[in-house]
Amino acid sequence: MSHKSEVPMSGPKGDEVQLRVHINNTEENGKEQSKAKERGFLYDNNSVTTSKYTFYNFIFINLTQQFTRLANVYFLVIALLQLLTPLSPTGRYSTAAPLALVVAANMVREIWEDSKRHADDRAVNNRPVEIVNKNDRTQVS
Repeated sequence: MSHKSEVPMSGPKGDEVQLRVHINNTEENGKEQSKAKERGFLYDNNSVTTSKYTFYNFIFINLTQQFTRLANVYFLVIALLQLLTPLSPTGRYSTAAPLALVVAANMVREIWEDSKRHADDRAVNNRPVEIVNKNDRTQVS
C-alpha cells in the first residue's frame, strides 16, 4: 500500500513548489527525486550543525553580537571620543585598552565553545545509523 503526500518546498529562485513524497514506495520517490534534480532542487543532507561560526564568518558575526550589548557600544563610543578628540581628562587609551581586552577575552571564549560544538557535530554526524527498509534493516557507518 502506498500513500502520497505533498510537501511545500522552496525552489532555487525562492518560489514555492510541491514535492511529492510516496510513503512505502521507493521507486516513485526515486522518480520524484530525479524530477526535482532536473528542476534544480537539491535535497539537504541529514547532517547536524549546532556551531555558530565558520573560519570565514567568525570576526563579523562575533563583533556584531558583541556590539549589540549596550555596555560595549557605550565603551566603544567613549573610547572613540578619547582617541579622536581632546575632550578626555584621562589618558587616550584608558577606555580603549580595557574594551579591547574584554572583546578579545570574549572572542577566545567563543572560539573555545564553538570548537566544542564543531567536535560534537562531527561525533553525531559520524555515528553509525540504521536504515529501515520494508524488508530488512541495514547498519551504515
